[in-house]
Amino acid sequence: MTLAVNVAKTGKKVIYIDTEGGISIDRIKQISGPYFSNVANNIMVLEPTDFLQQTENIRSIDVWLRKHHEEVDLIVLDSAVALYRVDDMKSYKLSKELRRQIQLLSNLARKYDIAFIITNQIYNSFDDEGNNEVKAVGGDILEYISKVIIKLERGDETNQRIATLKRHRSLPEGRQVIFSITSNGIV
Repeated sequence: MTLAVNVAKTGKKVIYIDTEGGISIDRIKQISGPYFSNVANNIMVLEPTDFLQQTENIRSIDVWLRKHHEEVDLIVLDSAVALYRVDDMKSYKLSKELRRQIQLLSNLARKYDIAFIITNQIYNSFDDEGNNEVKAVGGDILEYISKVIIKLERGDETNQRIATLKRHRSLPEGRQVIFSITSNGIV
């Protein structure tokens, strides 16, 4: 949300696909402070209620950007897999549809020079020997297409988080930054 607010403050539009119903107007007000009215006008929120509607939202963004791409600087898909996890479609069809969605977003980003951020969920996977491995929901699809991967973890203090660079084309893997989530955003 902080990234979306910061982009919106510049006068550019942000398209925010909220699949979890978690975007909070109160939180956007806190982060944007006195700039709220300008910020609110620059964040377009889409709230799909199922995985196929998420696909339709992404397709509608494609159509809308053909005329308005100069206005947009960021697309956020938060979270790519929230609706994927609850859909009763067959697994291989879900994976194929997720790949289609992410590929379309990737193509739009390149075509119109727009950044896009995808959040993802993780789960613990245990093998036959009882070893625990953290894996991304949706398999390797997001990992394969993503150019930059940042892992977020809780820190030792209440609002503290640790961001670790897992993939980047020109920066070394493993770089970390510690930050805190405050009422004004990220510090």
